[in-house]
Amino acid sequence: MKIAEMVGHFFSFIHSGYYNLPFSICFLYSLIIADEVKPLDESMPIENLKSMLQYQLEYYFSRENLAKDTYLLSQMDSDQYVLISTVASFDQIRRLTRNMDLIVSVLKGKHV
Repeated sequence: MKIAEMVGHFFSFIHSGYYNLPFSICFLYSLIIADEVKPLDESMPIENLKSMLQYQLEYYFSRENLAKDTYLLSQMDSDQYVLISTVASFDQIRRLTRNMDLIVSVLKGKHV
């Protein structure tokens, strides 16, 4: 199955009403491919990519995830900030993009 097909299936899954499941489960559905594949930002529309980044970032910082993600908690400073470079290094983010400006834009909410 080609990446474009997988992404299409992923968005069909999300838009079918199952988006309230933990995003990581939905996201993994679209990533049944090897790590050496180029980031999705090279093969999909930018708005779809931004939406996928937003969902993944929201999941990382959700109460549900933070309750069990000891690594992310350990990376937080006293004000509960995490370096953007740390977030950008996460596998799920790297599979989407390696473009730091895009990640910053999504984090700032400038993509809507």
